[in-house]
Amino acid sequence: MAHAWADSTQETYGSGLLAFHTFCDIKGIPEANRTPVDTDLMASFVSTLAGTYAGSTIRNYFAGVRAWHILHRIPWSLDKPTMDAILKAGDVTAPRSSKKKPHKPVLVATLIAIKQGLDLNNPRHAAVWACATCLFYGVA
Repeated sequence: MAHAWADSTQETYGSGLLAFHTFCDIKGIPEANRTPVDTDLMASFVSTLAGTYAGSTIRNYFAGVRAWHILHRIPWSLDKPTMDAILKAGDVTAPRSSKKKPHKPVLVATLIAIKQGLDLNNPRHAAVWACATCLFYGVA
């Protein structure tokens, strides 16, 4: 069943589980009271994240806790309306800094324009060019 989620999703969910267990440790919640998770615990977890994390991050962390329950066949007691309300609160309280406006993409033409302004015989310029191309193709 672990293959039901892509590797990148598993990594994101793993971060959510770490955040959840860290939250529980700080609050002194015993391991036995963490699963199956109840509404109050998840609402408290989300409220701790709210105002600091983006709504999408909160949703992913929440989904990670839920996926863990599914993977380990532990009953998930939160109904959809309750989950939606908890997550909506996380969205509403997300900091403005977490909501960035889309920016124009960096294109190959941009990379070419950068290269034209560099003297590749200059070691510093060559290093800048190497970094720019590695970043451009490495992030893609």
